[in-house]
Amino acid sequence: MHQLVAPIALYPDSLIAQVLGAGTYPTQVVDADRFVQAHPGVSPAQMSQMVDGQNWDPSVKALTAFPSVLANMDRNIDWTTQLGNAYYNQPSDVMSAVQADRQQAYKSGKLRTTPQLAVTYAPSDIVIAPANPAVVYVPYYDPWAMWGWHPYYAWYAPPPPVGVAIGVGLGVGIAFGVGIGIGAFAHFGWGWGHWGMGWGPHPFVAFNHATYISRSVTVINHGNYGHFDRDPGARAFNARYAHAAGFNHGFAAGQRAGFNAGARAGARAGFHAGARAGYNHGFQHGAAAAHNSHGGNHRR
Repeated sequence: MHQLVAPIALYPDSLIAQVLGAGTYPTQVVDADRFVQAHPGVSPAQMSQMVDGQNWDPSVKALTAFPSVLANMDRNIDWTTQLGNAYYNQPSDVMSAVQADRQQAYKSGKLRTTPQLAVTYAPSDIVIAPANPAVVYVPYYDPWAMWGWHPYYAWYAPPPPVGVAIGVGLGVGIAFGVGIGIGAFAHFGWGWGHWGMGWGPHPFVAFNHATYISRSVTVINHGNYGHFDRDPGARAFNARYAHAAGFNHGFAAGQRAGFNAGARAGARAGFHAGARAGYNHGFQHGAAAAHNSHGGNHRR
């Protein structure tokens, strides 16, 4: 799990939240990346307007503000799918792995506040946010140099932007490209300011000040949301949120809406009607004829 999340573990919290949510919609990630690539040179304001009208999950819409991240997820769709499946089924484990990676990087002195990122250390949690709330920098780092092992998909880790060498002038093994102004996307309900991470004993992805619950139908669902979290407390916590969010509501609604109404509406009536209409008439007639024939022979 630590290797699976390594490529994003040092991203700002809100960006991680968007990536985890979008990972549960891999086909939409592909569509969104192709959409962005099909409109080169479009201003952020225009792009945000066009994206707002698309039928994508809010997390996928939000990532269009970060085309390099979206492109990497599309290019490495297997990793994206694995990450989305892991988050959907083991959300607490995934986010705990993010914290474990951060803690290790911090203890080794490789994760520190920079002019681009504000790193807030606590004994149990490390929060990463943009140093300037209006400008987001995507960090570039080599997981091998950071932790001593390759990520789940070694080729996912994106190279630094052209002309930027990792570690030069930073001393922490992290590089940054051009900052991304998020103002054009901020006033949409799916924009940057609506995402975050809730850390603590039961970490969760936050969207609009509530727990984000993916409603993707393309992930491999191994059971209830959070069912496979190894921590019993996390399982109970996630199960409660899943139930509150309505994962079981659809089944009950389906029953009320008439999934079993076929029987009431005449499925059985059809069988009875068939009998009345003579489906068994031939059998009855033939049986009676056979009986009379047998009876006649018996009498002779």
